[in-house]
Amino acid sequence: FGLVDEIMYENAMETLEGSRLEGRAEVMGKIEAQKSQRQQAKQRYYQKQKDEDGKSRDSIGANDEDHTEKEVPVPIVVRVVDGEVSSNMRMDSSDEEDEGNDKEPTTEEEENLRQQMKDLLEQHEEKRKQARVQSVVLADARLAAIGPF
Repeated sequence: FGLVDEIMYENAMETLEGSRLEGRAEVMGKIEAQKSQRQQAKQRYYQKQKDEDGKSRDSIGANDEDHTEKEVPVPIVVRVVDGEVSSNMRMDSSDEEDEGNDKEPTTEEEENLRQQMKDLLEQHEEKRKQARVQSVVLADARLAAIGPF
């Protein structure tokens, strides 16, 4: 019966891990939403400043058409697929340019290390599957040794 408890414990831990991933996705979604709101507020502030500067320069003949445009907020969708968090948020072009300049090309050593890591993760997953099968076999053997119910 001890092995049955171990199997139940393992299932509970997997459920807990899934819940943590979902919680993390929710938090990441909130962070992305907050970041988007801040960016929109910043843009509105700069637009307001720009409009006020334009009004002070030429108060006669100011065009109200520029002020009637309203920004429609885009809903943010965050999904968790196989433990990966993805969203529909797009970065501003200036952020993309900054990010592109900061990234250096990967070296051969980095590629080798990434491949080794990938191989090790695959081996680890294979061993976990084998261990799970063996634990069920062991539980069956223990139950059979106790006797029929």
